[in-house]
Amino acid sequence: MAKKSRRPSRPSRAPAQTVQKVDRELSLPRTETVSFEVVCRPRSGAGLPQLMGELSMDTLNDSTPDDRTLFDVSKRLQEQGFTVFVDDASSSVSAEGPADLFEKTFKTRLRKRGRTLKAATREHSFEFIDTAKDAPEPDPVNVPGSLFVSIQRPPIFFASPLPPPIRYFHL
Repeated sequence: MAKKSRRPSRPSRAPAQTVQKVDRELSLPRTETVSFEVVCRPRSGAGLPQLMGELSMDTLNDSTPDDRTLFDVSKRLQEQGFTVFVDDASSSVSAEGPADLFEKTFKTRLRKRGRTLKAATREHSFEFIDTAKDAPEPDPVNVPGSLFVSIQRPPIFFASPLPPPIRYFHL
């Protein structure tokens, strides 16, 4: 008769917990650096709604900007005083600059917020900049060749910044 191996049973996972989000307004120094991404106009000349609706592997070449557009957007942002980061294989331009310059260039108002995510006894806090509650979206009209401007938030490198709650020791 063969012996059955007995594996220790694994403790069950704790039930999923809701994550509470607590936001607070912070003061935004006018010289605080704002990081943002500018999506450049595609070769096809499509606007943002059309581009999002038609983007596929078949339309990929027409949906990306040509090198001249990337260069022009980068140059214009540099002329206005932003620090620009360009990747050769990108369809957008990353840049950063002071909050007051961003507001002036993209005709909007910014705010700084702090956010704390809480789940049981664990919490994760971070700060970010976004548009003020009643402010318009950033307007790319002052940067010819641009289609859309998005303010970058600090990255969260995992699906959840809080580890899953479990009742046993683990690495």
